[in-house]
Amino acid sequence: MALLRLLSAVLLLRCAVAQSPGFMLVSAPRDGKISWVRLPDGEDYAGTVPKTLIDTGLQHPQGIAVDQKRKRLYVADPDVQKIYSYQLFFSGKSVMTDQKQTVISTGAESRWVAIDGAGNVFFSDEPRNLILRVPADKVLRGISEPEVVYNGSNVEQVNQPGGIAADNFHVYWTNKHFGTQVGTVMRASEFPERSETKGVTVLASNLVKSYGVCMSLGNIYYTDASTHLYGVKKSGGPIAEVTASLKNPRGCAWDGDGTVYVQIAARTRSTPSRATCRQSPRPR
Repeated sequence: MALLRLLSAVLLLRCAVAQSPGFMLVSAPRDGKISWVRLPDGEDYAGTVPKTLIDTGLQHPQGIAVDQKRKRLYVADPDVQKIYSYQLFFSGKSVMTDQKQTVISTGAESRWVAIDGAGNVFFSDEPRNLILRVPADKVLRGISEPEVVYNGSNVEQVNQPGGIAADNFHVYWTNKHFGTQVGTVMRASEFPERSETKGVTVLASNLVKSYGVCMSLGNIYYTDASTHLYGVKKSGGPIAEVTASLKNPRGCAWDGDGTVYVQIAARTRSTPSRATCRQSPRPR
């Protein structure tokens, strides 16, 4: 299978030492698999073939996220309305899991999942217009009942939410419906007070429909439905067009340095798309 053929999520994972080679994890929904590749030292991806990490127990895995501190992988499987987690292990130039599947959430048709540095798990439920979470303490105790953080029935900026990201303070998401009216990319508190449930900030409203979202230290990057990757500062401001040469971009991930990897929903053989991004995107 080609590296980016019919994938729905791409996530970059680096080892604890910055100079160590990184790994990229990918989900293949039609195959019910999670695979991995070791990122080469250079930019030559020719001949890169994914290796299987998980090939049992999943129906249609889509969004994935990695808790780098605890070395756990999170997988959103919307067909069974569950979020799973797995323990990751690194050995030399490979990544493995013990294949033990833990249920983190049930009852939400989630295609995207994110985790912050404290271990709080966030995910979107597009059909029900919900932004949900399972707090870190509940994850540790094995309580798989998600909590509603933002509900589209009373927060208009939740409108068929897609990609999601979290940074310990805020949760970010994209909308796949009416983005130019209610907002394309949103920022809101991870744990809002009752009086703040409508305190959602619109960071961008240039797209009707947006899929993936990822973040670097000070920027948010997001994809449209056709060819573009955009960037905007976490505090808002001018929107930068990072690239317009992609084909059906979906998920994205930052490598912790200066590169954003973008998943391409293509049916032909391709290699990972990468865009080198400044920490302060400037508009074109």
